[in-house]
Amino acid sequence: PHDVKAFYLGFNGEGHIGWLNISHSFYQVFGRDQLNGIAGQEVDINAQMAALELSIDKDWIRYKASVFYASGDGDSADDQANGFDSIVDNPFFFNSPFSYWARQGFNLGGTAVALKQRDSLLPNLRTNKFQGQSNFVNPGLFAIGLGMDMEITPRFRANLQVNYFRFAETDAIQRALLTDRVDAEIGYDLSLGFTYRPLLTNNIIISAGVGVLIPGKGLRDIYRTTTKPVEGYEYVDEDPGDVSGDFLYSGIIAVTLTY
Repeated sequence: PHDVKAFYLGFNGEGHIGWLNISHSFYQVFGRDQLNGIAGQEVDINAQMAALELSIDKDWIRYKASVFYASGDGDSADDQANGFDSIVDNPFFFNSPFSYWARQGFNLGGTAVALKQRDSLLPNLRTNKFQGQSNFVNPGLFAIGLGMDMEITPRFRANLQVNYFRFAETDAIQRALLTDRVDAEIGYDLSLGFTYRPLLTNNIIISAGVGVLIPGKGLRDIYRTTTKPVEGYEYVDEDPGDVSGDFLYSGIIAVTLTY
């Protein structure tokens, strides 16, 4: 058992300068973790998160460009925790919840922690989003994206997004997996979603969509089933296999009732 005392300072804004719509967010978190599970010692917390979305409205289509940064811990063995983690996040960014990366949570193979939590952008190596404690020794994230929001009718809306994700640092993952071969590239994330409001209000909202993640070298390194050959030892397969697949996909159908 250990205590995590974290304090957040944030600055957020949403508006426009002429024809350019701007949404931004910045958070600084500081504090102390009495015993971090990855670092194996008491650590001082010092991490940052920044997000920016620029968009332009053209008739019934909004074109947007997004960038997101969550700092990562470059040395998971020291007494500094520089990986940004949230309290309980649920972002609507990068076309979440239709995005595969934002929507899905998956385990860090061979460990008792998750690489990332469901409905989150952050690869925080946390045991559980609600029951587990925040973990500030994590790889962090850098992401960029391009997308379109299309108001096809007052009742029907479509969202299209293409994203690129990278770990800000990989040292925490390498330490957890006892390896020195984890690339920073997570991969490309493509998503398409539809929202239908039959009453023209938010009392009934029907959502459907699909998300695809094309794994980059970093995910393939994490979920590789075999290691690269060692010089001087016979190795049967010249191409070490991985379980990440050529692409990962998920679909969503949801009905939200509000009264």
